[in-house]
Amino acid sequence: MQLERVKARGKEIVLLGTAHISQKSVDEVKQAVEAERPDTIGVELDVQRYAQLKRGNKQLTALGQIVWQTASSGQELISLFAEFKDLHQRKWEAQGSEGLFSSAKFSRFHEQILRRFAPKGWVSVRMLKVNGQSAAASYKLEY
Repeated sequence: MQLERVKARGKEIVLLGTAHISQKSVDEVKQAVEAERPDTIGVELDVQRYAQLKRGNKQLTALGQIVWQTASSGQELISLFAEFKDLHQRKWEAQGSEGLFSSAKFSRFHEQILRRFAPKGWVSVRMLKVNGQSAAASYKLEY
C-alpha cells in the first residue's frame, strides 16, 4: 500500500490509488482508514460509476420528498433510534421472522449503549425518509 501525502490550505490530504473491483484495494482502503483515522473520505469515480449513482438518485427522488435525518445526541437520537428499531422490526416481521429487537434483553442492551455512548459522540443514527415515512436507516457505533 502506497499512500501519497499532499498539503493544501493547512490540511493534509492522504491519497491512495485503488482498483474498484479489486479485493486487495478494498483491504488496503480498510487498512488506511484504520491507520489514518481521517475526518473525511473522498472517492474518485469513473464516468460509468458516477452515472450509475446519478440514476439511483433520480430514481430515489422520483419517489417523492427525500429527507436525511442524522442524530448523535439528545432526544433526537432517542426518537430516531426508536424509528430505526421499528423499521428493523417491520422488515423482519414482513419476512416471517422476529427481528433482533423483539428480544427485550437485546433492546435494553442497545438502549444502554445509547445512553453511555451518546455523550462521548460514539453513536449516531441516520434515517432516510421518503414522503415522511422511514425507508432506510443506519445505526453506527464508533469508538
